[in-house]
Amino acid sequence: MLYNSTRNKQHTVTASQAIVQGLSEEGGLFVPQNLKHIKFNYEEFLFKGYKHIAKVILKTFLDFSDEQIDYCIDNAYNTDNFETDDIFNVKDINYNLSILELFTGNTLAFKDCALSILPHLLKCAKENTNTDKKTLILTATSGDTG
Repeated sequence: MLYNSTRNKQHTVTASQAIVQGLSEEGGLFVPQNLKHIKFNYEEFLFKGYKHIAKVILKTFLDFSDEQIDYCIDNAYNTDNFETDDIFNVKDINYNLSILELFTGNTLAFKDCALSILPHLLKCAKENTNTDKKTLILTATSGDTG
């Protein structure tokens, strides 16, 4: 799958290039060129754990090998970083309602879901693009989860 800049549709990159680059030269975000052809077999997700679902989705969007995806997910989502093997708990409230608890990571915030995998994705993307320059990951917070 290829990605275009939101500020210049002529600027096309691979997933690995988008991850390493971050923003396009014009300051745009990278978005998939075409989402219309993506069809998930949702039954494949039923009663599956977070890691399984994440692997299926990432394989669709990234130009990573299966081994790289396994590496990223297995290192980001493990019991060193999360309280349970399931990563996030689903709590049944009553017969008709369940909630997903997104506070089982190291920072007790929903951001653990996305940000725990970022350094692993970046490492593999740098391998795929033969980039050996050092990378600085700068983060910010609105204060509510800082």
